[in-house]
Amino acid sequence: MFIRLSKRIVRHCCKGESSDENELYIFGVNQFLNMLLNILTALFIGILFGETLQIILFMLAYIPLRSYAGGWHSRTPLRCYIFSAIMLIVVSIGMKYLFIAEWVYYVILAAAASVALILAPVEDRNKLLDEIEHKVYKRRTVIITAAELIITLLLKLLISVNLFIAIVYSFTVLSLMLIAGKAKNHFRTLE
Repeated sequence: MFIRLSKRIVRHCCKGESSDENELYIFGVNQFLNMLLNILTALFIGILFGETLQIILFMLAYIPLRSYAGGWHSRTPLRCYIFSAIMLIVVSIGMKYLFIAEWVYYVILAAAASVALILAPVEDRNKLLDEIEHKVYKRRTVIITAAELIITLLLKLLISVNLFIAIVYSFTVLSLMLIAGKAKNHFRTLE
């Protein structure tokens, strides 16, 4: 989304240097700016709904799992940004206004974690995995899932049910992204 700005920044910072690495610098600056925009947007949405800590925890749980579990991806960075912002708004509304019996959250967490463990990793056409990467990503997904489940239960027992719910939402969104990614891959193979 920030290619022009990234090129300008790299041109300004790398005057007189070899242009062999400029594309790499442009990619890095662009990725940094995209990540910064996403973080600021998530914080803004959290502040707007009064769910800042929960959104931060949601993102801290979601991003590592999503990185290795994979799932559905947008075709462009702008669509990804818009989809992510909408997702965070829906999650914030859910955490703030949706009241469910506590035992239902446990059922949702178990179901969502099971989907993650069964389906992951779900590759995208922009990130195809070879056999070794598939095994590594699967193993990392299992480890992250186990660690996050332990943290989730500790948060529930020791600190706050609201933080527990934030991680339940992250597992739920991840499982939906995995199912959507699997379906997208299935329909692509039918074409």
